[in-house]
Parts: sequence; C-alpha cells; structure tokens
Amino acid sequence: MANSTSTFTTFEAVTEQHDFCQTTTEGENLFSVRAGIPLSRAFDKLSALMSSSIASIEVLACEEEADSIPGALWQSVHLMNFTYALVQSMHKGHNASKRDEWAMLKQACSESLANRGSKP
Repeated sequence: MANSTSTFTTFEAVTEQHDFCQTTTEGENLFSVRAGIPLSRAFDKLSALMSSSIASIEVLACEEEADSIPGALWQSVHLMNFTYALVQSMHKGHNASKRDEWAMLKQACSESLANRGSKP
C-alpha cells in the first residue's frame, strides 16, 4: 500500500489473501486470511494466536491422560493452522511491499537518468 508525499512514496506492508483449511476434494478452503491488513496489526493477532497455541499445548503436556480434555489436541491443531496461515499471509504481504518499493525505486532512477539525458 503506497503513501504518497510531495517527494517520496513510502509503502506500508499489508497482508495478502491466504486461503486454508481444505474441506473438499476439489480443493475448496473454508477459511481465509484477508488481504490489506497492515502487518503491524497482523503481528498483534499473530502474537495472540501463538500465545493461545502454546497455552493449549502446555495444558496437554501437563495432563497424564490427554483423553481427559476432549478435543484439546484438535484445538491445538486448529490454532496452529490459523497461526501458520497468518504467517504465510504476512510473509506474502511483506514480499509484495518490497517488490513494489523496488519497482518504484527503479522507475525513479530511470526517470532521473532520462531527465539528465534530455538536459543540455
């Protein structure tokens, strides 16, 4: 996402859409991380997901019998899948931001060189 000023353009990295949790044999996914969320906000959610995942796994590790907590293993699996999907979305968004920034710099350099060549 570009922010323009009078002289410079800066880029704020945002998430990119990342679909996950395949539910059909055709490859349809049930969940998706939305595109366009600033990475600074996404990091907050990532931290919360990771903390919840760790807490869930720690509870299981301390239990003598995992069967005493119905669904706890699957809860941990689902939390980790959400966490992983968010990381993938953030990674794609970060890379896209860097590509856009690089393209803008290349364009500015090309224009600068072209302007130098046209001046007497």
